[in-house]
Amino acid sequence: MRLAKFACIAITAILLQGCIASTIIGLAAETIEAGVEVTSAVVGGVVDAVTPNDKDKADK
Repeated sequence: MRLAKFACIAITAILLQGCIASTIIGLAAETIEAGVEVTSAVVGGVVDAVTPNDKDKADK
């Protein structure tokens, strides 16, 4: 009986390692993706502010 419980616990622990690793990797990827999106938005805003466009030329 003890061997069966130990086997179930061991198998469950082995199977859950993949789930935990997948969750950690997914969380890290989402964090990096959010950082890239924020950086892209800031850089895009700066480029739009610095670069003149057709509307700016028409106002002159």
